Amino acid sequence: MKVIAAIEVDLHRTPLGTAPRFAEQIGGQTVLARTVTRVARAKRLDGVFVLCPDDQESQCRSLLSGRPATLRSHSAGPPPYRPLVRVVRKWALDSWRGGMGGSAVIDEYTHTAVLASLAAAEKADAVAVVPGPCPLIDPGLIDTLVEHFGSVSDDTLMTFMQTPPGLSPVIFQSGLLAELARQGIPPGWTMSYKPDRPETDLASRKCACNAPQALRHACGRFIADTDRATETIRAYLADHPEPPSSNGAAAAEHVGQWAINRQSRYVPPLPRELEIELTTQDSLASKAGVELRPVVPPDRQRGPINPDLVRRLARELAVMDDTLVVLGGFGDPLLHPRFTDILAYLRQAGIYGIAVRTGGARLADASIAALVEHEVDVVTVLLDAWTPQRYRELHGGDLEPVIEAMDRLARARQEHDQPAPLVVPEMVKAVPTVDEMEAFFDGWLRKHGWATIVGYSRYGGALPDRCVIDMSPPLRCPCRRINTRCTVLADGGVIACDQDFAAARPVGSLLDSSLGEVWTGPKMTDLRAHHAAGRYDADPLCAACSEWHRP
Repeated sequence: MKVIAAIEVDLHRTPLGTAPRFAEQIGGQTVLARTVTRVARAKRLDGVFVLCPDDQESQCRSLLSGRPATLRSHSAGPPPYRPLVRVVRKWALDSWRGGMGGSAVIDEYTHTAVLASLAAAEKADAVAVVPGPCPLIDPGLIDTLVEHFGSVSDDTLMTFMQTPPGLSPVIFQSGLLAELARQGIPPGWTMSYKPDRPETDLASRKCACNAPQALRHACGRFIADTDRATETIRAYLADHPEPPSSNGAAAAEHVGQWAINRQSRYVPPLPRELEIELTTQDSLASKAGVELRPVVPPDRQRGPINPDLVRRLARELAVMDDTLVVLGGFGDPLLHPRFTDILAYLRQAGIYGIAVRTGGARLADASIAALVEHEVDVVTVLLDAWTPQRYRELHGGDLEPVIEAMDRLARARQEHDQPAPLVVPEMVKAVPTVDEMEAFFDGWLRKHGWATIVGYSRYGGALPDRCVIDMSPPLRCPCRRINTRCTVLADGGVIACDQDFAAARPVGSLLDSSLGEVWTGPKMTDLRAHHAAGRYDADPLCAACSEWHRP
């Protein structure tokens, strides 16, 4: 069986829309040179090929000088699914899988048409696809996957291992690449849930090669195509200038264990994801309904937020090219009188990902136009119900106008021939909603391509217990979110966690500090230290929290 490796390179733009780093030095070599060298160490490959656009051939040839790879150029242009993949994957960059629509990291650097053409020209039975900027790719894992593919190739068309992105390839049978190219669909679609054709998840079938424990539990991105991922790779190489020699999965396991250890102690200068509350006015708030989310009491209303504060925040956050901003909090952002201006500030600053959480009742034409114009990635609509009767019981209003507004938003996106905004209906899984959960998810998946089911939160005991089942693991560990995200309230206050909807324990204010100063300030530092020491009772909200396990 002939298996070759293919490394996709574009020196102008990565599939994620970020600046490429192939020529940057990392660990004493350029990113591309290190990637090619490590792939070429695999013993079970029948060739290593670098694929680039025709107009970049001379530059790539210079970067590859003396490296054990064959350069092939093409004029194919990007695949038709790449704009959509860019939108959905930016919200799951550190995960092998888990993007909206079932997307996975294999969708990012897999140009099925170019790969199918390469496989045909080389008469290869399969292609091991490696993202171009993978300077820590493990040759041992490549060999393991090639061997595994050989053992199951009679029963499956691909082989993969669910590791942190950038540590292992995916192997595609050549015929599958040709079929995917013919249909113009991303490869992750083959693993996504389809309500009308339910199948056993591929991760539970022969095509999945079991990953070592350290890789199953590690989180992080090791593809040098974003600021944070590149910083992570540099940090590893600073600790380990020459990664361990690969014996099976030894090198990747070493990286995985390092990532696990680092996750518990590393605090970046700024949060990866920031939620901004524009107002506490809520289009879903209804005395006739069932409270699935907290409502800020009338005597504690906040906002509307000063748009200049958002503009300052955007400039501060934009120093990192993969920052995510969610406009939500404990109110409907569409009710802010300068909602359109705020979207413009975020986009002008260069914020990578923008999402909006809304009840949907205020999805008027002007708001829809703003969402489309500024290419908001995701609009989450808080529905919680599949039937009009249940929606009325929960929210005290009519479901039909909200659905009509969602349809108008989807049509507006299509008319502008762009992949965003994606419309994502959300349901809180709770005792009053669980009987409609399956119909809700499957129905909206058919109509809009995705839906979200989130667990019910008691917000530290502030809401009644409507949980269907307690999903908390049996052993408490430090909250992961206090190292990755926080929330800015409409009055400029900052809370460490979205469970503190009443702002009982703010950690700072942006009226007199920058976000970075609050994020690394004494209150956040003390909170992290308490969690690291297992002193969860040091904060009453943490002591009563059941959401500490959320990623």
